[in-house]
Amino acid sequence: MTIARWLTALSLTALFVVTLGCAEANVRRTAAKTPPVPDDELGYTDPRRRSEALTFLSAEADELDPAEQQRISARLAAAIDNEDDPLIRQQTAVALGGYQTDSAMAGLRTAMADDQPLVRMAACESLGRRAAGGDAASTGAVDLLTSALAGDDNIDVRLAAARALGAVDSPRAVDGLVAALSDSDPALRHRAGESLKSATGENFDSIDAWRTYAAGRQTGQSAANIAQQPTRLF
Repeated sequence: MTIARWLTALSLTALFVVTLGCAEANVRRTAAKTPPVPDDELGYTDPRRRSEALTFLSAEADELDPAEQQRISARLAAAIDNEDDPLIRQQTAVALGGYQTDSAMAGLRTAMADDQPLVRMAACESLGRRAAGGDAASTGAVDLLTSALAGDDNIDVRLAAARALGAVDSPRAVDGLVAALSDSDPALRHRAGESLKSATGENFDSIDAWRTYAAGRQTGQSAANIAQQPTRLF
């Protein structure tokens, strides 16, 4: 083979390799954009495939029109009520956080009553996303979070509720967090204090000062006029 023919063959081989690589890259990009879900959202029996479907549904929630959001969130709410695998219920609770619908709220109420703390913790995270919106729909989310903060029998769930309320500057959230400052668990007291600072932008260092602040919000009292009290948080 002459040098010219050898160079031509080498060039064609290189072109073929590059073309093949581009084709494979295009296939990968197309696959990444293809929803890994069947028509009925969670029809897979393989937990891994259901997990992939839930991840996709959570990420795509904001891109859907209201009717589609309602349809999918209704399916998710039904799924969380009938799912045996607690890890799938946990991930479903996370996915529901992306849907601002009544069905999603119903599903999160179910999740907050789940017997597995990890599911309830995931629901707290999703309720926090919902409550942070600050619209009328956030009221129910704040109520569920403050109820969990005050009465859940698992400290990790209570901590998750306190953390979620740190993004919500509302009288109900503040009152719930102030009440938690007197809890017997030091970790919860600390988390409640940090969430109060995050939610309100204030930085009081005593329980009485936070109580005065919470009461002052009801009467319009300025935070600048609240005297620091001697009872310290820590």
